[in-house]
Amino acid sequence: MGSQMIAHCRNDFLHQLSTRLVSENQFICLEDRYPICEAISLQN
Repeated sequence: MGSQMIAHCRNDFLHQLSTRLVSENQFICLEDRYPICEAISLQN
């Protein structure tokens, strides 16, 4: 049950963040040159 709660909190945060980004900006550009998972794995 703990991992489900963490997953729910993560999804809720991402939903709130993406909603805020869309409502505050007219244009959003994403680049896929340096995937976040690689950046995280480099820190460990």
